[in-house]
Order: sequence, then structure tokens, then C-alpha cells
Amino acid sequence: MKDPLLGRTIAHRYRLISQLGSGRFASVYLARHVLIERLSAIKIVHAELASGHVARDRFVREARAVNRINHPSIVEINDYGEADGFVYLVMEYVPGEPLTQSLARGPIGWRRAANIGLQIASALGRAHEMGVIHRDLRPANILVVQRRDGDERIKLTDFGGAKIPEASPGEGALLHLGALGYAAPEYRYGGHTDARTDLFSLGALLYEATAGVLPYGDDPRPDALPPGPLGALVDDVPPYFEDVVATLTAVNPEDRPRDGFEAEGMLRRALEREGATAWSGPGSSERPRALSRSSEPASPRARAEATPAPSDPTTPRRSQPEPHLTTAPFHQLAQICVTSLGRLETALRGRDPLAPRLAMKLVEARRLVAMVEEIGALVVGDSAALETSEQEARAIRGGLGRRVDELARERSKSLGWAGTIAERTYDVQAQRSSGEHPIPAIEAMIWEQAALEQEEDRVREKAAVLTAKLDELENELARRGEQLDAALADENARMEGRVGALRTLALDAWLAIAEIADLSGVERGALSTPPAASRPPR
Repeated sequence: MKDPLLGRTIAHRYRLISQLGSGRFASVYLARHVLIERLSAIKIVHAELASGHVARDRFVREARAVNRINHPSIVEINDYGEADGFVYLVMEYVPGEPLTQSLARGPIGWRRAANIGLQIASALGRAHEMGVIHRDLRPANILVVQRRDGDERIKLTDFGGAKIPEASPGEGALLHLGALGYAAPEYRYGGHTDARTDLFSLGALLYEATAGVLPYGDDPRPDALPPGPLGALVDDVPPYFEDVVATLTAVNPEDRPRDGFEAEGMLRRALEREGATAWSGPGSSERPRALSRSSEPASPRARAEATPAPSDPTTPRRSQPEPHLTTAPFHQLAQICVTSLGRLETALRGRDPLAPRLAMKLVEARRLVAMVEEIGALVVGDSAALETSEQEARAIRGGLGRRVDELARERSKSLGWAGTIAERTYDVQAQRSSGEHPIPAIEAMIWEQAALEQEEDRVREKAAVLTAKLDELENELARRGEQLDAALADENARMEGRVGALRTLALDAWLAIAEIADLSGVERGALSTPPAASRPPR
């Protein structure tokens, strides 16, 4: 049965082309922006759920969470709202497949799992630093994009159940009870969440990706015994990677890594120890907010042109006689009008002088077509300016985000070293108090303990300085993000207004041309053959 939403236009902008997937809460569609030809993925809440406040709250939470993080391994959100009876969320279109499809074909091997895992850990590290806990990390929410060079990139999605700083306590808790095998025990049974909650889910995912089964089955419990070692299930798993997964899936959150950055470093070392190539991370060699130059163009319009779109049952066929000015790409509108007018003038050439009324209508048609050309050039300029602004905004956010990552990684290492020193200090103090050592050894221990305490104080002071710098940088990222969003919204609104005016004017021009054709006996079909598809002028 055909989906009744296909072919619908949501919020006057997003024409639904095909369904990409559906869950118990919402369906996701491939959509094309009818004004600026941008392909997007649009999530629409099921009709029976759309009337409740939970749907709106969840979408607002997801939009806030993703906009706060702004990481190249997290799907970008472009728009959200409610219109025409639909609650919707517009996301970056990523031509990849959910990790669930890869795992359905069987285990993917520890090397591939580790590379996917360290990309997820990098995204989680940024999210956790920005105060966002995903709380629903599972294969269905991870998109895998194969690049032409054989490498692959991941995109983390679905932050609808995320915990964000400004949310009220308990908001969005336990929204995803269908994914219990990935939920940390403390979240499942106590509701407490922090960065380590997501890292448990990451560990469960890596365990499943390597061995084909979840470490604790469908219900990890706080009193559960450690899962069977990966080496007992898979032959080629190296001990260090096995230890990393065991640490991530520890029942006690105190035994897991501190944050995503520490987990990323552990996974990177696991690959490097075995001589395997590790993902390099979102550094300066990679274009911000894009997967890669070879796999996905950076701009939404270029992405729309480069990605083969599924057939749209609402798109008119070339054999139809009308020029379809309400659906044709905006950069073709002037060409359609100019071509139609030119064909009309050719058909009228050589005839007796036109009647005054017909001659006046031809003058008016020429005037309208000239205006279409003028406004069309402005819209093309607006499109190029908007595209440039979007790229600049991504570059600014990406640069600030990478600085956040650098400082956060450095702080994470400092805190880790401080913890190691504290453990050694405790051991030395315990040995001093045991009464089992001679006085010279005890005196040496006193000096060692003093040196350790001094070093721990120094390292923690360094971590405190880094925390202060991170707070400043995160505030700057939030402030710049708000400014960029406001500027882009203004540019987008201006362009949409001009495109709307352009379409109206182009339709007026065509109707004027068609009226002259009717009055003069010229067949409309000879005027309105749409031009061959072309790319917008640069």
C-alpha cells in the first residue's frame, strides 16, 4: 500500500519523495526543499502521537542537543516545527545505512568495530563536554557511510532522548525501553545518567559487533557477572581490545572510562598496537560538517545534485506540455520563460502587423520576462551567498569545536594522571601505616608521599585551568552559534521570499505568453517544453 504522505509538501517547503525508515515513534522521509532544491531527511511523528506534548518536547530536545554539540560525526539538524497537522524535524540527508543492517549480516570484526567505535567515542566526547548525554546509543541510531576510498564514516543520530543541561530532572528518562541490551544498569534500574552511561552502551555495541551477541543479553543488571571474554568467542581478538571492551561494559560506572575522549584514546591505541589504520579524527584536513570530499559534497545543493534521488511520483514528465513553474528548480524559471517567449515570437514572425491589443500584450509579456530574468539573477546570487554563509558557519563551528576537543582531551589526560598519582599515594600511605617496614624505608615513603601529593596538586591545578578555558570556549561556541543561526535564518527567509516572488512572477509571465498564443492560434505545446536539466549558475 502506498504511503499517503508521499508527494505531500510539509510546511510549504519539504516535498516528501520516499520513506527512509519507520519506528514506533516517527517515520523518516527523503524530502526535497521545493524552493532551493536541497535534499534532507525529515522525521515526522506518527499522527496518533502528534497531538501530545511529548512529541513536541522530544523534538525540541533533539534539536537543542544536536545544535549544542555540532560535531562532524553527528547528523546536523536544519529545521523543526509543526505545520499542516504534522510535527517534524528536518535533518541532514546522509546516504548511508544503519549499523543494524551491517550487524544483521553477522559480526564485522574487531578492527572495523574499533574504528567505528572511536568515531562514536569522539562524537560522545564532544557531546559530554557540552553537557549532552545521548542515552539511546544503539546500532539503529548509527549511520555508516562508505567512502569511495574504501574507508567509512559514521553519523550518530536520534538525540530525542538526550539529557541536556536545561532540561528538568527526569525529562525524557527511559524513553527507549526497547533497547535494554544497550542500556547501562544504573540507567535501567536507577535512572542516573552521566557520560559513563553512554560509554556502557558503546561497549555493548562493540561487543555485539565483534561477537554477534550482547554482553549481558537483553537486560544488564547491577548485580550481573562480567560477560564472557571476547577472546573466548572470537579467535583473532587481541588482548588489549578485549580489555577496552571489558572496561567499557563494566557494571560499576566507576570502573569505566571517564569520558568519550578517554574511550577514543583507548580504542586508538588498540588499533595502533596491532598495526591497524585508525580514523584520524575531525582534524583540519577534513571539511567541517561534511563526510569527505569524495563521498559527499559540502553544500546541500551540491549534495542534492550529486546524490541520485529516488523517483518522485509528483514530478511532471518531460512529455507533458506545461512548463511546471511551481515545481521546476528556481534557476530554470527564467530560462523557461525566455525560451517560451522566444518560441512565441518566432511563431509570430512574418505575420501581418499584430492587432493593437495583441501587440500591447506582447510588450507586457516581454516586460514580465525581463523582470523574471532580473529577479532570477538575484535569487541565484542569494543561493550562492547562502551556500557560502552555511560553509563559513560550519567552518567557524567546526574550528571552535575542534578547540573544545583539544582542551577536553588534555584535561581528560590530566585528570587520569591525577587519579593514577592519587592511587599511588594511597598505596604508599597504606604501606607506611602497616608497620611492616624499617624506619629508613618509612622515611623514604614520607618523602615519596609528599612529592606525590605535590605533583597531584600541580596536575589538578592544570586541569582546573583547562576547565576554565573550556567554559569560556563553550560559551563562545554557544554565542557564535546563536549569531550564526540568526544570520542564516535571515538569509534563508530573504531567499525564500524572493523565490516565492520569482515563481509568482514567472507564472504571470507564462500566462501572458499563453494568452497571446491562444489569441494568435499558436499551440501551447510548442512553447512550453521544459529545458534540459542544468545546474544553477555559480
